[in-house]
Amino acid sequence: MIEATAYILMGGKNTRFGSEKWKAKLGSQIVLDSIWNACSIFKERKLIGKKKPEQINKTFITDIYNYHAPIVGLHTALINSKTNWILVLSCDLPLINEGCLKFIWDSKKKGVDAVVPIVKDQVQPLCSLYNVDTLSELDYFINKQNFSLQKFLKSINTQFINMDHYERSFFNMNTQDDLKKIKIKNKI
Repeated sequence: MIEATAYILMGGKNTRFGSEKWKAKLGSQIVLDSIWNACSIFKERKLIGKKKPEQINKTFITDIYNYHAPIVGLHTALINSKTNWILVLSCDLPLINEGCLKFIWDSKKKGVDAVVPIVKDQVQPLCSLYNVDTLSELDYFINKQNFSLQKFLKSINTQFINMDHYERSFFNMNTQDDLKKIKIKNKI
């Protein structure tokens, strides 16, 4: 059991996808359930979004800010965490799996504020670990209306880890075509 809380972000606008990504079907289950199950190795699992969907029966936390930016979801996770570490995970990553998440946790070095994967030169701040001690710096960013996760990561002691060997897990689903590619490539 990983002594951290996994927070799954489901508050995006989904404009390019055309509907709520978390509801998309992958085989016999929806994306949200697939991601939720991948996080089963964490001490706690919670959802974060703008408004709790009626059909959701999992622990849900509503964003305190009305801005549509992933950094707001990170902030909500940090202020609600009862563990020293959190995982923030986006519904954009439907192929994420337990082994990938365990690798991120096991890679964490002592004294870092965040552990962030890099896959094919792409930083993955929405599948990363953050220490609750970063909350004051994050408050500073949000109060200045600076919503850049990239800039935030540069302001804290971030450990970047190469995860090219988990490239499949980081397939980013933004459109219906992406969903079709996932289904075809993975025979789902």
